[in-house]
Amino acid sequence: MRISIIIPVYKNKELFLHNFKLNYPLLKKDEIIIIDDASQENLAPDVTKIGKNIQIIENHENLGFSKSVNIASKQANGDIIVLLNSDVRLQEKFQDQIIKHFKQDEDLCAVSFLQIEKNGKSVGKNIIGFSKGLPYHNEAKNFKLGINAWAEGGSCAIRKKYWNSLGGFNQLYTPFYWEDIDFSYRAHARGWKIIFDPEIIVQHHHESTIKKYFSENFIKTIAYRNQLIFTWSNITDVSLTLQHILFLPYHILRLTLKGERAFLIGLLRAIIMIPQIYAIRNKFITQRVVTDVELLKLLNN
Repeated sequence: MRISIIIPVYKNKELFLHNFKLNYPLLKKDEIIIIDDASQENLAPDVTKIGKNIQIIENHENLGFSKSVNIASKQANGDIIVLLNSDVRLQEKFQDQIIKHFKQDEDLCAVSFLQIEKNGKSVGKNIIGFSKGLPYHNEAKNFKLGINAWAEGGSCAIRKKYWNSLGGFNQLYTPFYWEDIDFSYRAHARGWKIIFDPEIIVQHHHESTIKKYFSENFIKTIAYRNQLIFTWSNITDVSLTLQHILFLPYHILRLTLKGERAFLIGLLRAIIMIPQIYAIRNKFITQRVVTDVELLKLLNN
């Protein structure tokens, strides 16, 4: 099985080059695709100094994470695509371990990695639940090999044919957040598996680019908007849908009184996108074979 490495880059040129220089010896036998999301930092000359046979795609305008990864994936020739953020540093070779998983289980859609944060904390295994009308995500209580709620977009491996079948990341989530959760939820709903492997270890200093180049209020607004897009796109269970409708006024009032205007703005932005959301939702409903109740039970352990 062949592996294609996809690395989206936006700003933080020095961080990307530092990590890529360290990562390249572990990746040089794989197809490597770097997509420069209009960073305006002229990456190509420095990248070509690091290694050969590296494909560089340059966006003429900033398209965001989802669109950039989708563009790069269309150029990938591998059976497996590995998504690595520019702030990820590999600890050791992982290709053989990944290939072993995919060869053993034809229903395996993705493998997510153990990530070591800057403060030494381990992350990468997650849960998804539903409370007071909204989905939530959190860290899992254990880091054992097994089912994972979602494969994090900055450090995971995905079977290319399943990626193509699901259409890659949903671009409604542009510029960031929830796209990997949405992809993974749709994969689980199709009856495919996403697992966490604690033996594949990377260093990942999350959000080092997002927090540097986007305001806190904008980040919150997008996070709330995308939480609602996820809900309206994916939750089809009648009882959960009613719960969402009943609790929505409560969340609007509660967060408005707290001065959290980002939720209301995020809601308005999501409402504008309802026609696009429901076009995707209607397609998703025809593909799924696992109910929300079954999924949330599976993904909340």
